[in-house]
Amino acid sequence: VLNPGTSTSFEVVVDVPNDARADDTGPTLTPVIESKRSLMEIEGESFAGLKVQPVHDLRLILLDAPTKLKPGAPNELQWRVVNEGNGPAMAHLHINDASEDWTWWLEVDGANITDPVRMEGTNEAPNEKNISMWILIPTNAPAGGLNTITVEVSHEDGMEDRTPENNALEV
Repeated sequence: VLNPGTSTSFEVVVDVPNDARADDTGPTLTPVIESKRSLMEIEGESFAGLKVQPVHDLRLILLDAPTKLKPGAPNELQWRVVNEGNGPAMAHLHINDASEDWTWWLEVDGANITDPVRMEGTNEAPNEKNISMWILIPTNAPAGGLNTITVEVSHEDGMEDRTPENNALEV
């Protein structure tokens, strides 16, 4: 019962659609209370401050890698980075544990890159990029050695990933 001079509270639940993008605005909420006794309506102040929270989620997929590395020649590993979040991301691909005397670089769409790759994260733009990682090992590397490297994709701005278990692969 709401009488003059008293107050009440209520809860509003808003379901966010699965295709909502980061920073989309939510609906404007306007409380309307109707008295069953007097049949009067009272309209409260509208609230329009709802925004979709960003979800950061990158995934790394190995497309192709050689079974043997050739010293003195660039060796290509092909990766796909997928933005499964709901907004743009700056994806940074790197090797965690390569030998210090190895050289490596990245290539996207035929161009060498040093900056993180922008993933638009919209329904209209592609949410995945193919990235070539080139590894050059010195000619004096011991033959027949077993080399294991871990390649990881991370968010440039240090944002926490929703599923970090699919951000790194060991090759």
